[in-house]
Amino acid sequence: VVKGCRGVWLSVLRRRFKGLELIDSTSPRSAVDTRRNQGIITVLLKIRGDPNITTIKTRIQEDIVDKKKSDGSLVYPHLKCVLSSGWGRYGWVRGSEKDFKMDNHVTLASPYYKGRPITEANVQDYISDMISKLLSGDIPPWQVCVVPTMDKSCSYLLIRVHHLYLSEDGLALGDLLMVEADHPGSRNILAGMFTPPVVIPQVLQHIGELMSNYWNELVDLYDPVHNPKLSKAHGRRQYVTDFAVRTLIAVVTSVVESRRGRQEWTSGLPDQLEKRDLGWRYLTECLGNSLSVVNMAKVWLKFWVLVVTGPALLVVHLIRETPIYLYWLYLGHYAVQECLYLLSIVYTAPRAVFEEVFLPEYSSNGHRLQSLSVCGRNVVSWSAPVSRQLVERIGEATGATPCEVLLAATAASLRDYFEAVGFEVPGAVMTASRFLPQEQLFLSAARTPPSAGMLCLPLPTATPRSRPLRTLKALQRSLEESRSKQAALYLASVYRLDYGLFTRVLPSVLARACLYLLSRKYAVSLTEIDSTSPPLASTGTSALRRLTWGPQVEKIMYWRPPQANVCK
Repeated sequence: VVKGCRGVWLSVLRRRFKGLELIDSTSPRSAVDTRRNQGIITVLLKIRGDPNITTIKTRIQEDIVDKKKSDGSLVYPHLKCVLSSGWGRYGWVRGSEKDFKMDNHVTLASPYYKGRPITEANVQDYISDMISKLLSGDIPPWQVCVVPTMDKSCSYLLIRVHHLYLSEDGLALGDLLMVEADHPGSRNILAGMFTPPVVIPQVLQHIGELMSNYWNELVDLYDPVHNPKLSKAHGRRQYVTDFAVRTLIAVVTSVVESRRGRQEWTSGLPDQLEKRDLGWRYLTECLGNSLSVVNMAKVWLKFWVLVVTGPALLVVHLIRETPIYLYWLYLGHYAVQECLYLLSIVYTAPRAVFEEVFLPEYSSNGHRLQSLSVCGRNVVSWSAPVSRQLVERIGEATGATPCEVLLAATAASLRDYFEAVGFEVPGAVMTASRFLPQEQLFLSAARTPPSAGMLCLPLPTATPRSRPLRTLKALQRSLEESRSKQAALYLASVYRLDYGLFTRVLPSVLARACLYLLSRKYAVSLTEIDSTSPPLASTGTSALRRLTWGPQVEKIMYWRPPQANVCK
């Protein structure tokens, strides 16, 4: 019903706004976009050296904006189009690509902020002020800005792009970042959420190989098209089994050819039957041979021989094939275990999703972040870098992973925030946590993997300041409990069946209200970005990546667009 109503509404909008190329789909992010919250994805790179703005413009123009497919059409046609909306529906302004100017999108920022040169001391305020300003609605909503600093040895590259370019045009951040990709694999916040089946794919592969071998034997023994020696002209008597197997081969061949797009299988079946001479005359001949006295006597004799010698032959066969049967018994045992594991996830999925998404949290976990107004300008900030070696040493001393150490530090920071502003410290703060490898940011659209999933993680904040180890242990218990209970929610988020379900089955107004309430419950969003590439043996850190035109990337910061009441 919702899909039909949306189709009717879209047809009305297309007649009303003929100058817009309306976007058919409604994503969760689009449902909560407002004029003050444009849904802009932001990436900040700290790079070595002073980049050449002309080189950046040329590379983006040639490699992205003007990139074409084999048929001559643009790969990303909407990068030149202005984004507008009509009655709550996004659309690209037709003809706006004629006014596109690269100078409006690749810019060089002023080296001064409030009369002072940009340094590490004030660059955060400068970047935050730039991000807080909305992108102009008169140009396509993407921007690459080079921020020079007084220290010529480094500068910043600020990239802002509307989320619709990623979801609708298939543009990946790696295309705009133009960074040479690395190699993927480490334990992150979502590690252990779901154990993918290992034995079941092996069993299916073996079954497929067996069926393929048996099928090839059938074709070789019964199909005269592939083996002309089987033609009845050679004098071999044909029976009903021959007719049945040849008919099966003809049907399967017709179905396979229809799946290749040649024609409907029912249309191609008569041709396949004719190639194998499968007509009434051949069927009558096969029936006559099968029902003859001589053939019936042979069948009766073979039956009694099998009854007498069958048990002995079965024992010999079992002894000879014992290793194979043991192997299949081993596979069957673990395949049943994996099937039960998957069935348990499917069985508990509705309850898990309902509890995590819809049920209210404990009253002890309520906090002021859920009631504070977050309207107004976006503000970003980042802390001083923390040595990776320090985090790893803490992990080795406590038996925790680097991810758990960082999450415990985040929980302690939230506790300190509540205490500093005079708010009551809650028992835990519910967060929507995701993991994004740095390598995924650098991949192009053709190589970008699916969503990495989501975890609803309560960060324990009611822990004493003087006992950081207790905070870490509480975080580990919370993380382990969430991982053990949320496999279904994790899989739903991987295949975009979680929040995306709201926009598919609910009207836009109700979907927006649901997302608003959810963002009120999960008022804090965490995105772990870490390199999964192996560290260098000499330094213990990951190798620096390099922009395609030369400069090395020292740091990368990533901000997903905030949704409704969410702080990041």
